This record gives sequence, structure tokens and C-alpha cells, in this order.
Amino acid sequence: MAYGRLGWDEDKFLDASVSYFFKALKGFNDLENQREREHWERLRILGTWVVSPYAKKGSNLTPRTLLPLPWDSETNWKERNKEILKQCDEIIRKTNGKPN
Repeated sequence: MAYGRLGWDEDKFLDASVSYFFKALKGFNDLENQREREHWERLRILGTWVVSPYAKKGSNLTPRTLLPLPWDSETNWKERNKEILKQCDEIIRKTNGKPN
């Protein structure tokens, strides 16, 4: 279950409110996403260092041009974040809770 990913035991899960649980789960997922991004950022920087001696002089070789990643576009991230928040609010309403 989801509370297992958070490291919660069953008592803590049952004592938590719905909004508190979703906030804790969001925080956990944000941390995991940040770690994943950091790994990809290191990979593309390393890739740029490896490829740069073989690139043509004057070429615009940057980590973003070598390996574009989905979060390079800030507008996509903002739109996805809004969709996730709407889904969380809908789940809270269905469980008779109130969104914060």
C-alpha cells in the first residue's frame, strides 16, 4: 500500500487525515522526482563532457541540446502540476474531505 512507501505503520496511517496523507505522499513523491532529476542531470553533463572533444568547433553543444529532458520546458511542468492538484482535490472530495 501507499503508506508502506512512506514508511508508516498501520496505526499512523489510520490516525492520519486524508489531507495529511495526501500532503505526505506528495512530499515523498516530490523528493523521489527530485532525486530522479538529479541523476538525469548528472548523466547529461557527463555525456556532454564525453562528447565535447568530438563535436565540431563552433557547435552549440550544451547538456540541454545533447539530451533534452521533459522538465526543460517550464510550462509543461506547471501544467502537469495543476492537473495533479486537480486530481488530488477530486479524490479528497470523493472521500468527503475538504481540499486545503
